[in-house]
Amino acid sequence: MKKSLLVTLTTNNKSYQLSLYFKNIFISCLLFSLLSVAVLIFTAHTRSQNNLLHEQNLALQLENQSKQQSIDILEKNNNDALNQTALVNFKLDENEEQLSYLTELLNFVPSELDYTESAYLELIDEVSFRKLALMLLPSGRPIANKRVSSSFGKRYHPIKEASHFHKGIDLSAPTGSPVYATADGVVNSVQNSAGGYGKLIKLTHGLGFTTYYGHLDKIIVDRNQVVIKNQLIGFSGNTGLSTGPHLHYEVRFGQVAINPAPFMQLNINNFDQIPQQIKELPWDSLKTNMIRLLTTQQPPLLLNTAKLPEISP
Repeated sequence: MKKSLLVTLTTNNKSYQLSLYFKNIFISCLLFSLLSVAVLIFTAHTRSQNNLLHEQNLALQLENQSKQQSIDILEKNNNDALNQTALVNFKLDENEEQLSYLTELLNFVPSELDYTESAYLELIDEVSFRKLALMLLPSGRPIANKRVSSSFGKRYHPIKEASHFHKGIDLSAPTGSPVYATADGVVNSVQNSAGGYGKLIKLTHGLGFTTYYGHLDKIIVDRNQVVIKNQLIGFSGNTGLSTGPHLHYEVRFGQVAINPAPFMQLNINNFDQIPQQIKELPWDSLKTNMIRLLTTQQPPLLLNTAKLPEISP
């Protein structure tokens, strides 16, 4: 009896333990499933948040690019405006200089307008005369570059290796720099030589003046073509007998080479100083011819230059 009861209790205990074991396994599987679902939900939520942040980041990048483009456009417009302002200021300075000269020339005092008509006309004629003279006489720079690499006069020639009289002035300039006519005139000659001046333009002007533009890279005018002051005629280079890119510029009166430096500095304000700087020219005859042009519109006389000593090569 006791033995039978013990067997029954043992059997019941094993059944209970087995049931408890399966229950624990079920609970563990359920918890694992719930945890897996939670992990999947968290992962999906995190991925969704990451995608949203990525899209927001792309939107911010596009917005920054758009803003940077706007900033670049504003900076370009600002630079353009600064350049325009600089150009306007340059023009204003130039106009102020002319106005200052005319004011001084006319001795204008607003409270003292007591000039006679003849005196006023005389001053106006002087201004007109100077403007005409600056169109006829070679004046100003033929090229924007200001560095003089070789001056007018005797020098040691770097290629010929001998003492040589330099009939013009060399203005150092990069190849392709614009070259302009320094006075109204006619293209007398267009040459292209492997030595000497290389590519050369000769312009004949009124009153007996001629200008030379040598060692050019390109010529854009033709022989017998009429040109006006400040007209583009070619581009500087390194052709002919030359050691580096530059413009060789000459001013001649008849066949006599004249120092171009004073002519390059000539303007309406210092016009009366040039006769003292270049004394070998017949300024009285030149002025007489220019006044004839101004008052009678007659062609200028071809001045006699025989008395001027010609400079030998």
